[in-house]
Amino acid sequence: MAVTEKCKRCGRRYKTLVRGVCANCDPVAWDVYWRKVYDAKKNK
Repeated sequence: MAVTEKCKRCGRRYKTLVRGVCANCDPVAWDVYWRKVYDAKKNK
């Protein structure tokens, strides 16, 4: 059984949340998050 977290907005369970919210509820936060991850990889 995978470890899941509950989205604060929609209540569905997901493996990964950004600030407690799933990608469906907050695409903007996810966009920012992935850009940071991508930039961190690029700058190594």
